[in-house]
Amino acid sequence: MYVFVSYKHLFVANGGLVCGVSKEQLLEIFQPYGEVSNVVMVPDKPHAFISYVDVGGATRAVACAQGYDIRSSGAPGAKLHLLYVEKLPDVISPSNDGMVLPPGLILVHDIISEDYERELLAAICWEEDFSTQKAQNSLRHRQVKHFGYEFRYDNNNVDKDSPLEQPVPAACCCVLDTLRNLGHLHQEPDQLTVNQYLPGQGIPPHVDTHSAFEDQLVSLSLGSAAMMEFRRDDGRHLPVVLPRRSAIVMTGESRYLWTHGITPRKTDVVPTESGRGLTLQPRGLRTSFTFRKVRRTPCDCGYPDQCDSQRSASRVATDNTEDEALSKSNQEAAELECAHVHQVYEEIAGHFSGTRHRQWPQVAEFLASQPRGSLMLDVGSGNGKYLAGSEHLVKVGCDRSGNLNEISRRRGHEVFGCDCLRVAVRAATIDVCLSIAVIHHLSTRERRLAAIEELMRVLTPGGKALIYVWAMEQERGEQAKSSYIKKKNAREGERPGVRSGPGTTDAASVNRREPTTSCDGMVGETVTGNTGDATMRRRSTDGHPGDDGGSDEVPRKLPVHVNRTNFKHQDVLVPWHLRGGRPPPVAPGNDNDEQTPPVFHRFYHVFRQGELEALCASVSCARTVRSFHDNGNWCVVLEKTREDSPPL
Repeated sequence: MYVFVSYKHLFVANGGLVCGVSKEQLLEIFQPYGEVSNVVMVPDKPHAFISYVDVGGATRAVACAQGYDIRSSGAPGAKLHLLYVEKLPDVISPSNDGMVLPPGLILVHDIISEDYERELLAAICWEEDFSTQKAQNSLRHRQVKHFGYEFRYDNNNVDKDSPLEQPVPAACCCVLDTLRNLGHLHQEPDQLTVNQYLPGQGIPPHVDTHSAFEDQLVSLSLGSAAMMEFRRDDGRHLPVVLPRRSAIVMTGESRYLWTHGITPRKTDVVPTESGRGLTLQPRGLRTSFTFRKVRRTPCDCGYPDQCDSQRSASRVATDNTEDEALSKSNQEAAELECAHVHQVYEEIAGHFSGTRHRQWPQVAEFLASQPRGSLMLDVGSGNGKYLAGSEHLVKVGCDRSGNLNEISRRRGHEVFGCDCLRVAVRAATIDVCLSIAVIHHLSTRERRLAAIEELMRVLTPGGKALIYVWAMEQERGEQAKSSYIKKKNAREGERPGVRSGPGTTDAASVNRREPTTSCDGMVGETVTGNTGDATMRRRSTDGHPGDDGGSDEVPRKLPVHVNRTNFKHQDVLVPWHLRGGRPPPVAPGNDNDEQTPPVFHRFYHVFRQGELEALCASVSCARTVRSFHDNGNWCVVLEKTREDSPPL
């Protein structure tokens, strides 16, 4: 016989830090029902715990606050669900005093006074000149200004032979002298990038180009604190709180190996002032001053596998032909995807979401066929298109793009941020998985295989996953048509007014300002280019892959696909025009009044027939239930077999 037991501790679902709920908001909700003795905010979780001094407070809270709509308290979550728990979990909450920093990173608190902070901010004039406008055109989500040398976002480097008229402002000398006196700086920076971030804005994860700058990068945070996230390609992740008026110095490993970035969001999870827990800290208007020393000689750092200078020299010394061996560096693959997938989706999120409304029929049918009460995870949920409807399922989504996740949350969906290669979900807990138009953004066979293995890991035995990837064979006779291929006024590889390009391209042709249609058939109006150096260092892999699902190697030089035409290459860059942006300025003295915007380029590996099935066959616990072609996509339904049984 079941006996109902009440405890003074409560589990609060949808009340956690991941849901955008702060400790202060929970106290405001639960204090009216009794004296609260403790609030436990769990890092990276959507739940929290409330503890009362007696059972009566907990009982009243369950009776009155069960199903409370947290959005009425200003948080972007959903309804709270409360459960009694016998005891609170042991949660270790980090504090800034004991914060683990990446090797080589130095954090200096309160390096300047409030008066000096105001002086530095006043020294920056945001009135746009031509160079400021040109840089700004590449950054839709923050203001930027350069001094000394312009940092070019089209190739992630500087033009060392063209210094700007404005050097690093003299007002910055004092903070640089302070860092030298502390022994943290041993050079004279000659390049300064000033970024201004509104709440909710960020910067994608990146490593400053080795060949562009010397060691010792300095970043000064003014106006507001923020959380900077450092990541290694081996999966290590270290969030670091950058307090207002603090400075960090990136040297050695932290400068050359760890990516650093700021996730676009309006709050950060930070230690409380007492250091005994976590809470949310709203972001304000933040201005960062990043000081660098332009490198005049090739980089000779101790990390040759990640160094563009040393990789380039090694390639020239080994083989200077088109058939040189391709690098198998996972870091290089991650850099390509960062520049041509992650950063692009952060920039185009709003326009991209505006083109995604209707669920694809066969995906909707798959979801409708799943048992009532199944837990569904959409890996790469985008704007939450497949989290709507299917009310018989319990649905949650995850995406790499913080801006797309924010759109999903505004629509009332449950989502969290993570990479498809490392899904933050326990093994064998999900009944149904979706992976729609995600895996084709991964640049090596190894990474594509890992993404499928990750889907199988989180599925329960017997659970099913539906995978869609873009097909090399867009059409397969009358029975398999593709809405992507343009039927009228276009020949193979050509569209009206646009000359089809050669099979491969260099960085200059990537930035060719040609009107294009987005890969999903949506015509854009203004585009911002951010090609990185990927297109200059990689070449296409045009040949047919083996039956194992493609190459482990990163393509070094990528062709730019002509939209609305059949694919000629498997590894391509697909243009996207950003609706609603502004055209770039015309340089003084330029008689050409036509202002055509630059272009975003997304990386795709388009799959040949049989390639997806072969890739899935390499996963030990996956059985292919069905494979099919749907409107220009190759698709499979996988079932996770029993852990102790062989795949069928």
